[in-house]
Amino acid sequence: MVRKATLKLTDVARAYHNGTLELHKQRKTWAAYKKAFHSRFRDVRTDHFHFSQLQMARQKKDDFPQEFADLCRSLAHKALPQVDDQVLQKLHYKHAKRMLLAIFTSGLIRTPGRQVRFSSPKNMRRQ
Repeated sequence: MVRKATLKLTDVARAYHNGTLELHKQRKTWAAYKKAFHSRFRDVRTDHFHFSQLQMARQKKDDFPQEFADLCRSLAHKALPQVDDQVLQKLHYKHAKRMLLAIFTSGLIRTPGRQVRFSSPKNMRRQ
């Protein structure tokens, strides 16, 4: 896997690989290889930043409601805190789903926004 992934690297990732000597070790495991790239190319913005972006999300004039829904989902996923406790993680996920629906319905504009607010949806699934 490591050799295949190395062959497929492009641009900045290839430069990072070429400049990092520890990635050239013979017995590099896939998990360690993947961890090195995840730590180097992770999003440096905090979950609080994404949470603020989600709270302020509004549909743009040119956006379709589906595009706005995709944006909201992406921001909610990024704002979701990651914890080791499974029960706590489920609670965070449940809260994020409720918050996502509320922000989506309040951020929609024009006729689709009115229709969605009047229908009071229970989830983000398409009807």
